[in-house]
Amino acid sequence: MVVETVRHFYADAVAVLPWDNEERAYVGPHLDTLAVVQDLAGGAFETAHDGEIIELIVEAIGGDGLWASWFAAADTDSLDYAWEQFAQTAMHQSRTVVGLGSPTDPPAKPGSFPKLSAPIREIRSWTC
Repeated sequence: MVVETVRHFYADAVAVLPWDNEERAYVGPHLDTLAVVQDLAGGAFETAHDGEIIELIVEAIGGDGLWASWFAAADTDSLDYAWEQFAQTAMHQSRTVVGLGSPTDPPAKPGSFPKLSAPIREIRSWTC
């Protein structure tokens, strides 16, 4: 389970980051396996056994790897979530705001909006 989580939130740096021959290092933020496991599982276990368990997980993954958060499966999760929220709002919630009048005026009623539809119909007839 932890290995799957590591692979979801981090990608193999060798596969996704460019190599700089002069610096002899990968370009971009990257972490070693121990840092990644500590980031994801640190504090999840009893303090007395935390270090031992993390060591075992690092050995199971392969302790000499480098990981990058760029291009990981989770890298686009927040974008996917934001898009889903936008789509839900666009399809199912009213989002029309008309800034006419004073802030103390009562909210506009749907009956007052047809005045705006005549110019829209004219524009449509010009573009068809």
